Amino acid sequence: MTNILILGGTTEARKLCLQVNKRKIRSMVSYAGRLRSLEIQPLPSRIGGFGGITGMVDFIQQQRITHLIDATHPFAQKISVNASKAAKITGVRFATLERPEWVPRSDDNWTRVKNVTQAVNSLNKTPERIFLAIGKQNIGQFMTQDQHFYLLRVVEEGQLDISQSICHVIYSKGPFQFEEDKEILLNYKINKVIAKNSGGNGAWAKIDAARVLKIPVVMIDRPKMPKRVIFTTVEEVLSWISH
Repeated sequence: MTNILILGGTTEARKLCLQVNKRKIRSMVSYAGRLRSLEIQPLPSRIGGFGGITGMVDFIQQQRITHLIDATHPFAQKISVNASKAAKITGVRFATLERPEWVPRSDDNWTRVKNVTQAVNSLNKTPERIFLAIGKQNIGQFMTQDQHFYLLRVVEEGQLDISQSICHVIYSKGPFQFEEDKEILLNYKINKVIAKNSGGNGAWAKIDAARVLKIPVVMIDRPKMPKRVIFTTVEEVLSWISH
């Protein structure tokens, strides 16, 4: 009997949960638990880590999982690597549901970097006003470049590894709109945007706004992942499950 474990926490995962529930396919969803206000789906759920690869293997075997679907954030490298390895050990069917990457347009001004460290090192010595749109993690690395002003946008209030004197924080949850992000860039006199290539529509507005305002963007590429089956739509995943 089909028994699916969905590694969730994204819009794509939410849509998949709704569809497997609608089709009455036996499934459960697991959340990392970083956000306090999770949008709980109409499926049995668990919150928190598995305890590494061994813990995930044990869980898959104990729950008699047949299909493992990684629908986590494209930058959630650790859980994705662990899921790939756990699937190989247990022999369950494994696939990834992942939104396509953003692709620069002809009038975009992007500098592409491989990781956060390269993004930090790419900054100018002269002061800039930066929209640092990378979420909570890794913000602390930028605080060594304290000649700059950083505008941060995060989902929830909480302790941040920042220097208050050079940062301003906006608490807001997407999807974001073009006019809203354009106004933010103008009001805070932003002259550089730093973003992760998360893909999807929910956070694309700042990239559109930067293009219109001719603001350069430092785009952090997605981390390298193991070779795996990747789907970009819920419909593709449902077809894979049924075959």
